[in-house]
Amino acid sequence: MKLKPLIGITAYNYQDNASFVTKSTYINAILLSGGTPILIPYTTDLMECRNIVEKLDGLLLPGGIDISPRLYKEEPLKEAGMSIHNIDLYEIRLILEAKKQEKPILAICRGIQILNVALGGTLYQDIDAQKAATICHNQSISIRDEMTHSVSLISDSVLYRLYQQDKIYVNSYHHQAVKDLAKTLLPTAYSLDHILEACESEDGRIIGVQWHPETLINTDKNSKKLFQYFVELCQEKC
Repeated sequence: MKLKPLIGITAYNYQDNASFVTKSTYINAILLSGGTPILIPYTTDLMECRNIVEKLDGLLLPGGIDISPRLYKEEPLKEAGMSIHNIDLYEIRLILEAKKQEKPILAICRGIQILNVALGGTLYQDIDAQKAATICHNQSISIRDEMTHSVSLISDSVLYRLYQQDKIYVNSYHHQAVKDLAKTLLPTAYSLDHILEACESEDGRIIGVQWHPETLINTDKNSKKLFQYFVELCQEKC
């Protein structure tokens, strides 16, 4: 009997640092795609992150709070939201260990941002303040599976090969975004106002998306394809 891949999901509480995931959608998406989700507890013991990653077959970085601009050598703007430096360090260590151990990574919303910072990139602390976005990236519609704006996919990317479409529609809940993309990542999707919406590693084993496919998996075939692709990559590490 083939074992299901163990996929770690970072988990933390903004108030007391107790481990948790605010929504079950990430867990359900992994389960529906044939993986076994494992919550990774927040820890200040960064050396322990190596041992944790060794036991996993893949890493999922979920959405969450803002990222400290200290990490990319900027002072915080007044428009920046709450960030917790130690939580950022915890996720960065997991990312670097997963990359070193060649474990697949799927990074969602905040996930793509902390992935980019971990690998040497920078962020817009607030899109409206720094980029003058022309579309709404933090949709006012509270229904998470409502798709509100389009994203153009770059050909010869994993997403393009999976979706077989030049343009898709996505949901959008963010005010920060990737600014300077890390040199080891490739851009794979942009919004109409040229905000980077997705990226990947050259070998396609690391993928980041700015939207929330985990809330679309029951209604959107593209989101199903993305999670199935990720879980299949993780299966190779079993």
